[in-house]
Amino acid sequence: MKHTSPKDKQSQVKIVFALMGILFNNDWLTRDQIIEKLRAKGYERGDNTIKRLLSMLREINFNLMTDKRKALYRYKANKKRPFL
Repeated sequence: MKHTSPKDKQSQVKIVFALMGILFNNDWLTRDQIIEKLRAKGYERGDNTIKRLLSMLREINFNLMTDKRKALYRYKANKKRPFL
């Protein structure tokens, strides 16, 4: 296992927060649109952390969509029966 310095970990955390902020603030974006937004924030496309995060996007989007569907289902169910 490769050792990462605290500085690397700190930059990884910043990139994660930047990516999650982009995802949540802009609803659904394409992979290229997310790369553009990360570049605008000063991150480079070749950064290994960004590569890893972008490879996880499908899973993240799937989980967010699943959570949105569940939330919508619960909202509709509770609207019909507000106090269970």
